[in-house]
Amino acid sequence: MVKFPFVRQELEKNNSIYILSLNSPLQLDCEVEYGDFDDIEDINALEWVRGKMKIGNNWLSIYTQPKIDEKRRWLRQSLYIPKITEQNSGEYKCLFFDDLQKTINLFILKNLEWKTKINKIGAQIGQPLTINCGAENIPDEAIQILDSKGRAIEEVLDEVVVTGAEITLTKIGKEHKGLKIRCVAVRPINLKNLGLSEDLDINSVDSVHTDELDLIIDVWIPPKFDDHFSSSNHRHYAIPGSKQLLRWTITESNPPVKIWTLNKDGEILIEKEKIKIIQNLNETTKPFFAVLIENVQDEDYGRYTLTAHNGILESHQTQTLVITQPPSQPKVFVDWVSSNGSVSWRIEEQKQNKNQLNVAYFWIFYKQISKRLQQINYFKVKKF
Repeated sequence: MVKFPFVRQELEKNNSIYILSLNSPLQLDCEVEYGDFDDIEDINALEWVRGKMKIGNNWLSIYTQPKIDEKRRWLRQSLYIPKITEQNSGEYKCLFFDDLQKTINLFILKNLEWKTKINKIGAQIGQPLTINCGAENIPDEAIQILDSKGRAIEEVLDEVVVTGAEITLTKIGKEHKGLKIRCVAVRPINLKNLGLSEDLDINSVDSVHTDELDLIIDVWIPPKFDDHFSSSNHRHYAIPGSKQLLRWTITESNPPVKIWTLNKDGEILIEKEKIKIIQNLNETTKPFFAVLIENVQDEDYGRYTLTAHNGILESHQTQTLVITQPPSQPKVFVDWVSSNGSVSWRIEEQKQNKNQLNVAYFWIFYKQISKRLQQINYFKVKKF
């Protein structure tokens, strides 16, 4: 803030030097106080000028905004530059009725060229991650690596190695996701190299300028398929002519899954007349991919391999559709009948084909005839 008292005498010229980086914002407040403003009708009596041009309050890239105290004890005119460019360098004056002024000199530095070009940097979970906080023409000893609260990163994180301007996390985990790293570079500024005029250069001293780069750690996780499909459940048995659904569900992935690729026996499978593909990539629910075969035929049997890709990592899962037939009719015999009516049965199974499912249980229907009652009974026999 540029702030000075309102007095009825000529002030000595006061030059302030501001060294700024490209694209940074700037607000300068020029304020007069301790006076009686009742006789001031125009609130814009305090004004910012550049050269001979008054800076207005309706400009786009640079503008002013006045404000007066409710009790009329002070008057303020603020200069705003939302995004500094090289064209903003130069001399600015704050004038009050032309007999009171302060001079501001803006010098614009070119931005540092950081060696890390992106703000979000990551690695696969369980792998090491190295972050380079270095900048071109800046020695490593002028670089500081901090957390979001300004603490040295090696004092905050475990299993971290700092080498010069680089930091290495030896094993990245889910707890590192979203962690902020602040790279700070301190560069000396020789004011003589800024081309100061003689009256500015007399009292100026060398200075330093601080540049910061904020980085965010991302943890890449390959797409993880639903554990419901264990290795023993990857085979699906289907009778010819039946309807069959093959479904893959993703339970975890970072970044989210972006692309699916389905192969059948090594060739890419696309939707056709009797095969419908259903997919969902909504990030608010679990992504899934499904293949619905309306009428299973011989050419539909085989290995279906789905590849899920999140733009960085990919995973695969294979499900096999196997032909099967109903089990052969077994032979059933009565071994004996007890006095209380219970029956002992003997079951002889027919030899199964290799693609037939094993029989899990039998249903036995039998007709019991007595002098008083004729009825049909049935019961379920579980196979052991």
